[in-house]
Amino acid sequence: MYGGDSYGGDAAIYKWRADNLLEGKVPYRDFYDVKPPMLTLTIASWFLITSNSSLLSIKIFFSLFDIICIVTGYLFLRERTQNTLSPLIFTLMIAFNPIIFFDSAYYGRHYIIPATLLIISLSALKKGQEIKSAITMGISIMYTYLSVLFLLAFILHIKGKKPLAKYIIITIITVLIILFPYLYLAGGKYIDDTVYFFSEKIERGFSIWVVVNEVSNDIPLKNTLPFIIQAIFLTIITTFFMVSSKFSLRERKTFSFELFILTFYLTFLLLNKHILLQYFVILTVFLPLFISLLKTGKKSLIIHMITFYVASWAIFLVYRMEYEYFKKLPQFTLGVALIYLAALIPLIFLSFSIERISSDPLNKAGSSEIAK
Repeated sequence: MYGGDSYGGDAAIYKWRADNLLEGKVPYRDFYDVKPPMLTLTIASWFLITSNSSLLSIKIFFSLFDIICIVTGYLFLRERTQNTLSPLIFTLMIAFNPIIFFDSAYYGRHYIIPATLLIISLSALKKGQEIKSAITMGISIMYTYLSVLFLLAFILHIKGKKPLAKYIIITIITVLIILFPYLYLAGGKYIDDTVYFFSEKIERGFSIWVVVNEVSNDIPLKNTLPFIIQAIFLTIITTFFMVSSKFSLRERKTFSFELFILTFYLTFLLLNKHILLQYFVILTVFLPLFISLLKTGKKSLIIHMITFYVASWAIFLVYRMEYEYFKKLPQFTLGVALIYLAALIPLIFLSFSIERISSDPLNKAGSSEIAK
């Protein structure tokens, strides 16, 4: 496992960037980096603490965060539900999930870190600790911009103008404090490398836009069209959630906060120009977290766990197919993309079952009944 992908992949790139930083070079200005700054800073700090700058060291570090994520989610569920089985179900769904442990231990990627921070941020938000939640959210964004999707959901969740304003301001301040030295030293290179890189490039992967790119090069606005369509669908989902929340405050049966997060994130992935395995790590953490809050019994929870495993393995195996064969057999793009979308069906089904989560998310969630 830990020896896999040893001479390439993201872990090798992370190591190269961290080594450059430890040599006194400035990210974005002196060497190329497409990630927000916290990742390289964290890896470099780990190298200093352990005196070990190997690829294996990076993979062990991310694997340790797998454990931290499990413990964080377990404690979150202990506080949020009276169902004693729920924390165990969450632990099993994460601990043996191929998307999680292959991403950390085999590929040596970092997405488990922002996923863990988002659980901490959500937990603090539900306790009314807006400052702690906002700071954690800001740090998470500085690991991956995917966290911005959760920021938008959290903002809609906050009630009251003052708490909302405080949350937004503190999140922005946290991001700016982390970014300031890099913006000062690297200037516009930071934006060019971390934002424009992804907005302009059609990358390999399971995306509807990769198929479009293979089929035709004459489609107008091809570079901007994905973002326009993404924005339209995400706006529709957000509007529906806001209207639904306004007219169903008593029962909240139509569109819960948890379902909004999952639907928003899934829609973004399905319509994104890049759909890669690592983008599913955060979803693979939060879907089990919300499944574990379902008002249901032992049998139903186990069925959901099995369905989740089937979906996870389907996505992982199709990704491996793409990773191994796409470069050699690009003509299979359409077929592989369709298989990939089919693999998402169980995840979509599970997302909508989250609607059975207990009432108001600001109050203590979860089942009031012990799993039978």
